[in-house]
Amino acid sequence: ILGPVFARMQSEFLEPLLNRCFQLALRDGSFGPIPQELLSMNVDIIPEYISPNARAQRIDDVTALERFEQSLAQSSQLNPGVLDVYDFELAQRKKAFLLGVPADVIRSKEQLIKLRNEQAEAQAQEKQEALQSQMVSDPRMVKNGLDAVGGAEGIQQLLKAA
Repeated sequence: ILGPVFARMQSEFLEPLLNRCFQLALRDGSFGPIPQELLSMNVDIIPEYISPNARAQRIDDVTALERFEQSLAQSSQLNPGVLDVYDFELAQRKKAFLLGVPADVIRSKEQLIKLRNEQAEAQAQEKQEALQSQMVSDPRMVKNGLDAVGGAEGIQQLLKAA
């Protein structure tokens, strides 16, 4: 109900006020030296409001994302390839931003890559340990493995490959 009132207040009062304050601080040198790349871009700086009221206005975007994900889930039952259209990780980051989730609880892309690499290494090690325990528990497998791959050296090579 208050959305239009807030939007008008934002466009007629807050944006000119913020623009004026920003220009005064820029002229005063409060931001320090401005990189040449930013000066040469000649773009307008548009403030992004993060108040609870502004977040409430963006809840429609969250609802649209969730509705689309549900539609994708239904469509994927007929054609799994349709899931390739959507970047689920980016959508989750976008939803977190729109809902006002604190940024420090969301893993960065670098942290996520590191975590996934660690998980993959742990899975590979578990697989190797399971193979070793299976070979030790079944003496025929050890004998057949030794014969098939050329002795103990061959087993070591097989374990490294696994």
